[in-house]
Amino acid sequence: MPQLSGSTPPKTIERFFYLLARLPVAGPEKKLRWLLDIEWVVEHLCQDYSRRVFQEIEHPKEDGTIKFAKRCIRSDETVLDVGCGPGYLTSLLAQFGHSARGIDVSEKMIDLARRDYLADNVEFYVADASLLTDKDLEAVNVVFLCHVLGFFEDPRRFLELLARNVDSVLIEVPDFDSTTLNLFRQRLGSELMFRTRGYVNEFDRDEMSFLLEASQLSVQESEFRHGVQRYWCVSRSRRSSEFTI
Repeated sequence: MPQLSGSTPPKTIERFFYLLARLPVAGPEKKLRWLLDIEWVVEHLCQDYSRRVFQEIEHPKEDGTIKFAKRCIRSDETVLDVGCGPGYLTSLLAQFGHSARGIDVSEKMIDLARRDYLADNVEFYVADASLLTDKDLEAVNVVFLCHVLGFFEDPRRFLELLARNVDSVLIEVPDFDSTTLNLFRQRLGSELMFRTRGYVNEFDRDEMSFLLEASQLSVQESEFRHGVQRYWCVSRSRRSSEFTI
């Protein structure tokens, strides 16, 4: 642990915000709302700029995702990466399993993925996950949902589709419970933190637990670290049908 000096003076930017907060321009509630908005912007600017500082293969945020997925995917499984983006994680999923297929609604992202990560056991397609059918999932063992579940208008319906057709689902979503600031936002009736980024749903841990249970998915492993929730789930409905047979 680094030793902290008790006499370290506050930074200029810290003094600036404390002085700004003391200005008699608004009441405490309005100032709290402003500060929560500022915190949200700073958080996401840090996330955006981290992508410029760290290369994809060394990004600290991806490290936990990769380790979790590696523990859960078997070498004989075919993985579908929903919302694959530029394809880096898809290529790793193919290494952990037998093969991987990445889908994304963005043609630009799929073009980048095909350019950089196309391989004998890695494929990429432009597709809207909300339109997937039972037939589309026939050859899939595992579905990987990394920060995409919040974009679905009806996440339960989508998860039920997966539970009927695949053996397991890996899910990563923002952890609403990771900071008390979200409790303040909730109590104040503020909008969803990620709505400006296309999210229509956010989930605290209780909501995720209820959603997975209602979707016939049984959690085998979970972790809550660095602002995200991760779940490895298996399909209860498929297991029960195999047992019946």
